[in-house]
Amino acid sequence: MYIPRQGSGGFGGRKPGDHTFAGPAAASFVGSVNSVIENGKIKKDAPPAQLYDLTADVNQTKNVYAKYPDVVQELQSLLATYKPKPGPNQRPRSVGKPAKKTPALPSTRSASFDFESGELSPWKVVDGKFGHIIGSREEFFHNARPYNKQGQYYLTTLETSADAPKGNDLQTGVVVSPLFVSQGGPMTFRVGGGRGKETYVALCLKDGTELHKANGINDQMMQQVEWNLTPYKGKRLYRKVVDQSTTGWGHITVDHFEFDAEVLDKHPDLNSNSKERKSPPSAPTSKTSKTKRPAHSKPNFVVIFADDLGYGDISCYSPNGVETPHLDTLAEEGFRSTDFFIPANVCSPSRAALLTGRYPMRCGLPVARNENVPKYKDYGLASEELTIPELLKPAGYRSLMVGKWHLGMEVAGSHPLDAGFDEHLGIPSNYEPKRGANYNTIYRGREIEQRNVRCQELTRRYTDEVVEFIKRQGSRPFLIYVSHHIVHSPILPSKDFVGQSNRGRYGDFIKELDFSTGRIMQAIRDAGLDENTLVVFTSDNGPTGPGSSGGLNGGKYCTMEGGHRVPGLFRWPGVIPPGQVSDTTISSLDLLPVFCELAGVKPPSDRKLDGKNILPILKGQETETPHQFLYYYNGTNLQAVREGNWKLHLPRTVEDQPFWSKRPSKKKGFITLDNYRLFDLSQDLGEKVDVASEHPEVVARLQKQAESIRAELGDVQITGTDQREINLKNPQVR
Repeated sequence: MYIPRQGSGGFGGRKPGDHTFAGPAAASFVGSVNSVIENGKIKKDAPPAQLYDLTADVNQTKNVYAKYPDVVQELQSLLATYKPKPGPNQRPRSVGKPAKKTPALPSTRSASFDFESGELSPWKVVDGKFGHIIGSREEFFHNARPYNKQGQYYLTTLETSADAPKGNDLQTGVVVSPLFVSQGGPMTFRVGGGRGKETYVALCLKDGTELHKANGINDQMMQQVEWNLTPYKGKRLYRKVVDQSTTGWGHITVDHFEFDAEVLDKHPDLNSNSKERKSPPSAPTSKTSKTKRPAHSKPNFVVIFADDLGYGDISCYSPNGVETPHLDTLAEEGFRSTDFFIPANVCSPSRAALLTGRYPMRCGLPVARNENVPKYKDYGLASEELTIPELLKPAGYRSLMVGKWHLGMEVAGSHPLDAGFDEHLGIPSNYEPKRGANYNTIYRGREIEQRNVRCQELTRRYTDEVVEFIKRQGSRPFLIYVSHHIVHSPILPSKDFVGQSNRGRYGDFIKELDFSTGRIMQAIRDAGLDENTLVVFTSDNGPTGPGSSGGLNGGKYCTMEGGHRVPGLFRWPGVIPPGQVSDTTISSLDLLPVFCELAGVKPPSDRKLDGKNILPILKGQETETPHQFLYYYNGTNLQAVREGNWKLHLPRTVEDQPFWSKRPSKKKGFITLDNYRLFDLSQDLGEKVDVASEHPEVVARLQKQAESIRAELGDVQITGTDQREINLKNPQVR
């Protein structure tokens, strides 16, 4: 049994799968032999949490927290996933009086499914076997709260038939509604019971593509859910209830669907002997292709680069993240990195590093530029730097860049077309008036396509461009670089996504990012290129105020892990095995050498690359990182060196810091440091416990490495031996 902190709930149980929360009284253990309370206060030397071995110590008298740190870590993770949270697009449950049982109400929309006939019809079971599919109990009770159902009957997989063999759970299968043609507008319904990937209710296209999913929160109480069907107006859709769980509350209840649609007198044509295809949503105008385009020997590459998206912002990285089904599918069908390193914590240098495979100090672009400040008029990506599209071009690749450039589009030699891209659609930098007169001007190549474009239009415009580019490539291999503005300020999602998350407009913006990803993936499938395309999704740095670093310390603008560790997803069916979750350290620097390897191109030999070929890691063949050391620069200031799980923060002053980090802030890490600080990331991802005094040999080794790389890449007052000249006076000062 693990109790995470004094006075909190706990996680326990009598047998596997039997979980119980313990209250504050149990947590404080006042009067027991193991009490952490003395004179009404928690003892100064009390452990921060409590762990008990119920096999050897059923009375919980010996706290073994310090003895089993691995068990503590495991149970912490388990507890984090157990905590109830609203399902996708659900409103949080209100606190106060219990919801009253209400009689069935007439539908306020043109269509409804409320099961008040007491029969399953017009729904039907298409897979599996259920005991009772329609429930009719007057009410359930849970903590004296009545079961919140609409009317007398409801669709359920919670009940098993009386003749079910003892110990067997036959409540598994798939139930579908009739097809209906959406007229747009909201769809509301109630869902309760189980949670998790095996039990859910979904909205599907006719071909089986799952557009939205929701489930309960391990509670008999039903929760209200609302989805926007406007993007699917005119489409043939159906509802699906899936239960593939065989334990505990892994079952579900649903009721009272209301929506505007024409309900058809037929069901989706599904093969009940096989699982439905689970895939991200398509564009409302696209159809799934059943024919494959003749494949060339070289794979296509698609890089989707979010802006300021934090490690904990999306659901495949955090149970508290925004529900992102299409990104989750990328993770499930490929490789998810839990240690993906971006070599900069702000926009411009992170983009330069990705395209060149070199640290920003090595490629001459270590600080963020501003198009409206005169000192940056000649500061951009050096034309002498070799980029991914330039290197792939001789191998027959055609390339497209859409979105935010931020590498000096108006600087001679620094335009996307100068950097090797064949096609380009985007704006120069951030969508902010302080970025100059052209901050809201879309360029196609070097020509102005539209002035005064609304921020809410950009994501759709970029995604449309990517989809059309994929359609017209024929058998020629391609590279696509999608450089989003999401979720950088201003937080302005398009109208179809406003209100679609439980995290305000910030979450709505992430929902739009996820939907864009789904459209791109559908375009790849429609073109018959799914098995010949490597897709990479990541972010340029950690989050700002509204975002989440998922328990890491810091965010954008600092060299704590929250500024440099971001989501990293790789998908390539048939080459990258699905379902991989890896803590092997890899980096955005590695994309260039991997792409070169796969395209049959030799990386440049006249300069040093910091990226490595990580293809064996992505394939699951190796687990050793090729990066012996990582270097955390803040602008031109080297602030930390990492070797494996050891991370050494270096002394620094306010004068050393770049302009974005000179003011103290809880999210900006150490603004000043008088001494070295060492952290063991295997035990302390939050970088809170300094262990420098306990490991002086590690401090000495990393200090020596810092001196070596400082001599090579430079620092605030040092020009490195392999550092490209920074075309900027006083880079750390704006």
